[in-house]
Parts: sequence; C-alpha cells; structure tokens
Amino acid sequence: MTQKLGWSALMLAGVLVAAWPATAATNQIRDALRNCRPMTEDKQLLIGSCLKAIDSGMLEHDALAEAWINVAGGHIALKEYPAAESAAAHAIDADPNKWQGYANRGLAEAMEQKNDLAETDLNKAVEMAPKEPGAVGTRGRAYLAEGRLDQAVADLTAAIALDDTSAWAYSLRADAYTRQGKTDLAATDRAKVHALNPDDTPGLQKPKM
Repeated sequence: MTQKLGWSALMLAGVLVAAWPATAATNQIRDALRNCRPMTEDKQLLIGSCLKAIDSGMLEHDALAEAWINVAGGHIALKEYPAAESAAAHAIDADPNKWQGYANRGLAEAMEQKNDLAETDLNKAVEMAPKEPGAVGTRGRAYLAEGRLDQAVADLTAAIALDDTSAWAYSLRADAYTRQGKTDLAATDRAKVHALNPDDTPGLQKPKM
C-alpha cells in the first residue's frame, strides 16, 4: 500500500520523511517537498518540485490541495495565469474547503479579465476566511488589476487591519493610492513598506496564504 502524506509533511518534510526507509524515491520526494513552499524564490523550481510531489501519489487530500495551491501561486508569480487557474481548480477538487484555492483561481481569472468569475471565487474566499488577510488582500489585488481602485483600497485596508505587518498589502495600497492621485498617502504606505522590509526584497506583492 502506498504511504500517504498529510499537509504537515509539506511543512516539516525533513523531519517526517526522515522516518521513512532511506530509498532514492523517498529522498527525491523529500527534496521536492522542501522546495514545494511559497517562500521558494525560484518559482520554476517550486512548480516542478510540487508537481513531482503530486505525481508521486504519496499525498493525502489536504497535502495534495496545498501542493496545487503552491503550484498556482508559482504560476501567478510568473504571470502564467491560465496555468495558475488550472492548478487552482485542481486544488479545489482536492479539497473544496481551502479558501486559498478560490483566492488563487479568482486572482488568475481577474488577470485574464474574467471579472465575473473572479468576483465569485474571490468573494467565496473572503466568506470562507473573513479573518485571513490573504483572502481579502487577494481580492484587493484583483480589484487593483481591474482598475476598481476604491474597492482595492478598501480591501487592502481591511487586510492591513488584520495584519499590520503585511508589506505586500501596504505596497499594493500604495499603488492604488498613486493611481488615485493620492501621492501623500502613497508615500506614507511606501515608507511603511521600507520600514517593514528595509532590503526591499522580492515578493512584497504576494499575499501570505
């Protein structure tokens, strides 16, 4: 019988996989799980690693959904929106109770100008996780992409209220303020981004999910 991994394996792969017999196959899956994480900067590596873990057949539904969510996030970062939409759909099929799948699919749909579909998915994500800054913040990011600036500011402000250390939310809200001509407010938000992230490292515009 194939041994299945839950989502904790994606978070603690080194610890959990160490308990398996040391074979070439398990070592490959362990390495894949280590890179199948949102913080992996090389998004092609992230996507390839997640797909290797998925193809192993060793992931339970929860872990399988999380891996597909990470694949979708990687494709979004690379602006590969149809691929992101497809991956997010796989995540929803694996576990329809995870808001991140709907958020990623909605964001990809918004970037493809499928605005009605996007709003349905993004609203569902927010309804499922009203206390998660990533849910409302992702909807704000989609509104910004659609040019719905007042709604973008409202959602990003809500995300900041839930987590005032979210540099990505301040960065996106600064963009919205700039497009509204509110340069003072935009400057204040950019100063906050710099205070939170002095090195101005990549990834500020990726919600924490």
